[in-house]
Amino acid sequence: MNKRIYLLSLSMLSVGLLALSCAKKTPECPPDLPCKTQSGENTFGCYINGQPWVAEIAPYIFDPTLHKIEAYYDELEYGNYYNNVFHLIASRYNDSTNGFISINLIPVTAAGTIRHEPQALFDISGVILKLQNGVIQDNLSFTLDTLFDYHMEITHLDTDKNIAAGTFSFTGTSAKDTIKVTDGRFDVRYAPQ
Repeated sequence: MNKRIYLLSLSMLSVGLLALSCAKKTPECPPDLPCKTQSGENTFGCYINGQPWVAEIAPYIFDPTLHKIEAYYDELEYGNYYNNVFHLIASRYNDSTNGFISINLIPVTAAGTIRHEPQALFDISGVILKLQNGVIQDNLSFTLDTLFDYHMEITHLDTDKNIAAGTFSFTGTSAKDTIKVTDGRFDVRYAPQ
């Protein structure tokens, strides 16, 4: 009888541990985008018209002024403006595409969804150069198109460790084309300004 109770207890403990491990939140990690982390991993990625676009600098680029991600946050009562400006530029330089995506937000005072409001600046823009054998085949400059659904959320803002993480999706428009940006995510260490 004691053996049955022991085995039953052991199996219940195993089920409980399995449930606990499943309940732990693990970051969402598609195979071709960075994970949705919130620990300052300095990552940025999204799908542009279904194709992955991940911030990166090609290994043969040695220019120290080029960074895959530049992030600044002018914290309240910290920098020159004291107006909670969040500025993020993600760059990509490789054999097939060059360019950047820029996100500017005012004000950012806490984690949460960012919306267009009269007192808020919400701006997303970018340039994507498609290359073939080092020659530009297409040049796409785009800006946020507010006629389509868009989403921007700061999921984590830590002003002690200077970490900002978030998600985004939007439609970008240009003179000749429209792009759909989906499943965007970033997790950056910002420089306080």
